Amino acid sequence: MAKKSVKSYDEKIDNYDIDKNKTKKTKKTTKTTKPKTTKTTKPKTTKTKKTTTSKTKKEEKIVKTTEKIEETKEENKDEKLKKEIESLDNSATTRIRVDKNRINDAESLDTSFLDNKRSEKKIKKEINDFSKTAEIDVPFKIKDKKEKESKSEKKGSKIKSLIIILLILLIFGMLLFGLKYLLDNKDKNKNNNNEKVKIKTKEVIKIDDNNIFLGDDLTSGYDLSNYFDTYVVNSGIDDDTTSDILDDLENRIYIYNPSKVFINIGINDLLNTKTINDIITNYKEIITSIKENRPYAEIYIESIYPVNKDIPSSIVPNKFDTSLIIDLNKELENLAKENEVKYINIYNLLVKGESLNTNYTEDGLHLNDNGYKIVTKVIKKYIR
Repeated sequence: MAKKSVKSYDEKIDNYDIDKNKTKKTKKTTKTTKPKTTKTTKPKTTKTKKTTTSKTKKEEKIVKTTEKIEETKEENKDEKLKKEIESLDNSATTRIRVDKNRINDAESLDTSFLDNKRSEKKIKKEINDFSKTAEIDVPFKIKDKKEKESKSEKKGSKIKSLIIILLILLIFGMLLFGLKYLLDNKDKNKNNNNEKVKIKTKEVIKIDDNNIFLGDDLTSGYDLSNYFDTYVVNSGIDDDTTSDILDDLENRIYIYNPSKVFINIGINDLLNTKTINDIITNYKEIITSIKENRPYAEIYIESIYPVNKDIPSSIVPNKFDTSLIIDLNKELENLAKENEVKYINIYNLLVKGESLNTNYTEDGLHLNDNGYKIVTKVIKKYIR
């Protein structure tokens, strides 16, 4: 558009020069013919004056318009310039006085930026059309794609690093948990191996498979080492009664920390005319005290052994009522059931008729080796 407007402008300037030359010739002719003219020619000259005045006004208008064009030319508003030029009256009688320098300025007008814009738009359109038909990425699309890929890569790397951190924390937590578990088990094993029992005012350590035989002279005469190959303790004292044991439980039982307690006491109570009720009362206290101070110990009550007062060497008084032994054994069996302890009936294995078998005794009261073998055979069932 800019080139066309410049061309039309040049054509108008050329026309203007031609008309200007014609006007000069007309002026000369008028000057030369003026003396020869008659009165009749006056009206013609008046007409030419009127036309020249109108021409000057139009010229002034054109000059102003040209100045406006000059101002707009610097701002590259070519379309406005075109409108101003086209609005001028280009009739045969109108002519413009324009400087040649201004014509040169119009010719040197830079309109390349318009061409560049058109070419840039055309190139973009061609690129878009080509990318659609050929289905390929053009440079600016490649750039957008790369930016998106870089963003996705950054996001992916952040997620990966977060997952790695979580895995490390999980492994670390599992290691700590495993270490704590091992330490706890170690402490538990120590506690199990060194289990402590409070006995009144004294703490003692448990010893497994520590079997205590508690009783009177029938127990003290029992040589346990000849009959048992396990750990056993003989806590029998000659002539002891239930009252003697009850008064000395700590020295007779607790200091040994027994796992099992075998009790055989009461024959001396009967020989000393103590009632069965008193004997059972003392038994109850003994069992209760053991359970309180040695709660994990197993308690076994042995039946009272039979006696034989009929043999010549018997040391059992003739007035002694052997039926008392049977009655006491019945009460002891009931006591064991009530207190949830084991009752061991050895009486029936040693008796013959209503007295102690003579094969198992020498004096009618104490057992010989054969008698203790019978007892050992029964007791071994409870010592593993």
